[in-house]
Amino acid sequence: MIQVSKLKKSYGQTKAVNNISFEIQTGSVVGFLGANGAGKTTTMDMLTGCQGQDAGEIKILGKKLDGSDWAVLQNVGYLPDEPPLHGEMTVREFLTYVATLRGLYGTSLKSAYNRQVEQLSLQKVEKKLIRNLSKGYRQRVALGQAIIHEPKVWILDEPTEGLDPTQIKEIRGLIENRPAGTTVMLSSHIMSEVEKNCESLLVIDEGKIAASGSLKDIKKQFQKKYIIRCELSQTSRTSLFEELMAADKSLLAKSIDQSAVEISIRESESELDRILATCVAKNIKVREIRESGSLEDLFSQLTMQKKAANIVEKKAI
Repeated sequence: MIQVSKLKKSYGQTKAVNNISFEIQTGSVVGFLGANGAGKTTTMDMLTGCQGQDAGEIKILGKKLDGSDWAVLQNVGYLPDEPPLHGEMTVREFLTYVATLRGLYGTSLKSAYNRQVEQLSLQKVEKKLIRNLSKGYRQRVALGQAIIHEPKVWILDEPTEGLDPTQIKEIRGLIENRPAGTTVMLSSHIMSEVEKNCESLLVIDEGKIAASGSLKDIKKQFQKKYIIRCELSQTSRTSLFEELMAADKSLLAKSIDQSAVEISIRESESELDRILATCVAKNIKVREIRESGSLEDLFSQLTMQKKAANIVEKKAI
């Protein structure tokens, strides 16, 4: 478990992390989202002991992280946004070196090394200098150094950056098949990967938590969109719009092209049923119903909502 309470970090007058609190349960996979400059990387650096906080408390697996307890950090694996690779070393030399720093020797070291080579498909590049590797292979080596000691907590900043679709799928499998009880905090700008990997979300914006909770619960708070593609004449289009607007003045509907209507609704099932019933009553043929709106849209709504709240708060002051 990760527990964060009233965490703060400033750089001069800039409040990079502004009094945030959250918990991540043991064994869960949490997506940590934030735009560039939102405080995401600073938070991850503090959780891994790379930076000290100005105020607040961090607990990893129930133990307070104060910068001097290395036993706590031994349970943490960190892949930062700029991986700490040594280009003049071969893959084998580097991973062996990192394993040694983590206190692995002899058969334990050999076993850990072989496990990472197999899990991350590094067999072809073991003897190559890291500086000569492709970006995708460098990223895999960086991930290897983060988890070679089998930590209980993985903190991964953009783990799939630079990887091709096959490699991304492999990393997803690695996360899915992690040892039981392993907690993962994953940051990514690839929202589809966040959806596939993560059970819940933390969204940080301007140094504050904009939203937290399960992905399903957070999505419920925001507007869904449906693309309903119909066979429409000009007459039936006008009639359909009039009927929909008469039933619900807050409904957002617009024409996409000659045979499509986009309808934005909050209450998905009941509202969608009503719209489809209207189409049936008017003998309008529905050719396609497709849910639109992505995690990117949700993220944009969350951050824009937070900015609007901050503006109102500043005006009130």
